Amino acid sequence: MGELKKILILFLLLVSLLTYTKEFRVISYNLYGGRLTDPIELADSLKKYSPDFLAFQEVDKETFRSNFLDFTKEVADRLGYKYYYFKKALDFQAGEFGISFISKYPVDEIYTKELINSETAKEKRQLIVAKFNKSIFSKNLCIFNTHLTYDIEDNAKQVDDLLTVATYINGDMKILCGDFNLLPSTKEYKKIVEKFNDTYNNKDEKRIDYIFTSKDSDIKVLDARFLDLNLSDHKPYEVIFDIK
Repeated sequence: MGELKKILILFLLLVSLLTYTKEFRVISYNLYGGRLTDPIELADSLKKYSPDFLAFQEVDKETFRSNFLDFTKEVADRLGYKYYYFKKALDFQAGEFGISFISKYPVDEIYTKELINSETAKEKRQLIVAKFNKSIFSKNLCIFNTHLTYDIEDNAKQVDDLLTVATYINGDMKILCGDFNLLPSTKEYKKIVEKFNDTYNNKDEKRIDYIFTSKDSDIKVLDARFLDLNLSDHKPYEVIFDIK
């Protein structure tokens, strides 16, 4: 009877390992260039949410208004996270301005792409892709971060460009984050949700910050909400995932 009990316990342990899932918290946040905050205040305000991945838009790097600090690095250091990356969209105030990410977990590969934009546009619209290997999850996870333009014609082109890249990037699970500068009522939004799921509950609510997930992946949304932080002209958008 004792041996049977041991076998049963081992079987249950094996089943639990095979069905293991990981809670994964993603926050997408347009920082408004850090005009209303600083790296220490931002990091301390976000720390209580225990984010695993932060996707930032409108980030300063060594500019005059940010006291020549590398905003992304300073936040990462304050949080105690080792993995971060910044991509320049334009030169600004003796420094740079763009998008970035911070990750609690090691990133296996990083891809970048400059999205289609008008030749006269000063701000280049960038895309960063962070890829995690199977040592973190049971499948490869790719997280995209971008900040699309508010120009209607260029925005439409950038959505097409983004979806093309998202199709060809090799990954089992894909999460799209960012300030898309488009409302749920637009045809561009409808084009995105043909291939990706909008994680927010109220799909019709007016907003321009999103986190989407690929339809064919094993990603379950546990919670999705805009956080009550007044450190920018945007609210940070948090999604808690259950990832196998």
